[in-house]
Amino acid sequence: MRIRTTVAIISFLVCSAVFFEPPSQGADSGSRKLSTSELRAIIIQDRALASAQDVEVVGTGPQVTVMTAPAPGTAEKDLKIDAMFVARSLIEAVPGQIEAVKVLYNTHGRDARFVIINKLTVDRFGSGKISAEDLLASLSLETVGRDGQAESRVAPGPLMERRLLISRRIEELKNAGTDVRHYQELFDAIEAQVRGKQPSNPEKSVAALETRLSEQEEDLAQARRTAQGKGVPGIKKAEAPKESMLLLRVYSMRAPEIMRRLSRGQSPDLAACTSLGTEIDKLLKGGKTDEAAAKIKEFSRLASRSLGYEPFNVTSRHPPGKPPKAGKGGQPPPGPRGQNAFFPRNFRDNEQNGP
Repeated sequence: MRIRTTVAIISFLVCSAVFFEPPSQGADSGSRKLSTSELRAIIIQDRALASAQDVEVVGTGPQVTVMTAPAPGTAEKDLKIDAMFVARSLIEAVPGQIEAVKVLYNTHGRDARFVIINKLTVDRFGSGKISAEDLLASLSLETVGRDGQAESRVAPGPLMERRLLISRRIEELKNAGTDVRHYQELFDAIEAQVRGKQPSNPEKSVAALETRLSEQEEDLAQARRTAQGKGVPGIKKAEAPKESMLLLRVYSMRAPEIMRRLSRGQSPDLAACTSLGTEIDKLLKGGKTDEAAAKIKEFSRLASRSLGYEPFNVTSRHPPGKPPKAGKGGQPPPGPRGQNAFFPRNFRDNEQNGP
């Protein structure tokens, strides 16, 4: 359990004052306006997001939005610290280009949060006018709301951050092999509604699409667990059942929900899958499990054309419950400047270890 004390805050403040130095990027950038990819490179080089899994920069100034996915279980204070690292890295790297940085933590949907840090705050802390403790206390993680604004690739208007997150979730599903055409059509309709400034509020449409995306993401996660021999009940401390029995178990658990997905998505394969479902039920009632398993495989392959994955696939190169071995892992080497220019790395160490 982490121990956070006033002593750790004071230690951090002292180290920040001793090691504060101007960022190396600023000298090379001159008066040229940096692109989003160059701004992202600054964040990566500075290791400004120690708790993040990925980074995307939207906009080049005067306000920049940095969207990232925090590691599971990251504490609120650590999210604030990460945001301050990012703000300092960008604002000091390109003087005059960026006045404020919004760090948007993508937690998929309406629970996403953000914090905004402006140039004045960075300057005041850098000059010692405010303490680290006061700075942390002054920052607030806000939940993405109805009137949130962000400079982004989506249309300006209501629910901007939520729409930005939706666009990214669709892209992630597409990269995972899912057929996202229906989701993209729904999203495009929402964007057209916002751009057309229609009187109706997009709240219901956005919420409905978020729910569908969550369902699809859960389906994808379940398929991955199943492929590794996980998530299938009733086989603990027993010999692995034959593949046909696994298929029957997974099919009985997932078939109703998969049919609802196909129906809501208006899948062109809905009729064929419905017919196969009827055949499978007849075979099961007749005790013909192997024949039923063969039909389930056919159902799975057919449904995959709309879902982007085979929902009843239980085959795997690894034994059930034994995913592939992990690599050696390890932390990446520190950047050329490390963290000591603003919030030194040993501040996090002090927080974790206590005085």
